[in-house]
Amino acid sequence: MSRLKLNSQKKQKKLAAFCALWLHIVNMVTWYIRAVQTVISIRLDMCPTRPRFKMFNPERKEYMHRLVYESDDTCLHQLRMFRATFVTLCSMLEGGGKLKATKYLQVDEQVAIFLYVLAHHVKNRVAKFQFRRSGETISKHFNNVLNAVIRLENELFKKPEPMLDGHKPETPEEYFNGEGFLAPFRGQRYHLNTWLNGHKPETPEEYFNMKHSSARNVIERCFGVLKKRWAILRSPSFYPIRTQNKIILACCLMHNFIRREMAYDPFDDDEFIDTNNDADDEDLGSNVEHITTVGTSNEWTNFRQNLATSMFDAWTSRHH
Repeated sequence: MSRLKLNSQKKQKKLAAFCALWLHIVNMVTWYIRAVQTVISIRLDMCPTRPRFKMFNPERKEYMHRLVYESDDTCLHQLRMFRATFVTLCSMLEGGGKLKATKYLQVDEQVAIFLYVLAHHVKNRVAKFQFRRSGETISKHFNNVLNAVIRLENELFKKPEPMLDGHKPETPEEYFNGEGFLAPFRGQRYHLNTWLNGHKPETPEEYFNMKHSSARNVIERCFGVLKKRWAILRSPSFYPIRTQNKIILACCLMHNFIRREMAYDPFDDDEFIDTNNDADDEDLGSNVEHITTVGTSNEWTNFRQNLATSMFDAWTSRHH
């Protein structure tokens, strides 16, 4: 009997020791899992990422990490925005832009391809080499993201605010009135400096030219800012005219998005240097589709005259 009791006590001690060891292991595993979760959450806060699945090619995965998620500095120079802003853009395009991931290409890679082409004006063969994708894939998803950005027009379009500036542009005497184009009146004062020192327009044509010159100056400044950010606007494009129209609008919408989401925009600094090389644009040749003429229109000429008279009458009534 004494031997049975002794064996029973030994078994109970072993069982207790085993349970204690098991609880210790469970506690250690739980602590380790929590520690890993904490580290991951900290890394996500420091470097926002998006889930990317089914990217089996290690070279593609590494390139996306270096291009987008490794540092804000790289993301800014390559895609023109910080990492957190890029993540926000992807979410907006998935939502309002209705951009969808495919089986082997996630939304963030599609958006990175699109922004890279806009920022550096690289041709299809260069982009497919950079992203390790086929030329057909690059072209397809560039257009998909382009259309998704256009769908955000109502959210990102910003109504212009009146601005005046002292710049003195050349008189655009070579312009004619055509569909979508309004030229200034020839033979009338045009430069902004002619309206200084209390000089006031005396006719509807002079008043229209004054406003035309001011608006043209602001538009030229806007184009300068856009061209600084998006190299695709700096030289002739190899896309069809209809696609070029969409690209210009998309560049404007992306500019508005960046200004809204980024409290500090380095492209506002005059000292900011873009190291982009546009040498690839030199061999576009005959593939470029140009707008060479704008047809004159008596309808738009009459519209300009009526507009000038209406604007001058309204201005006169306010100042007399």
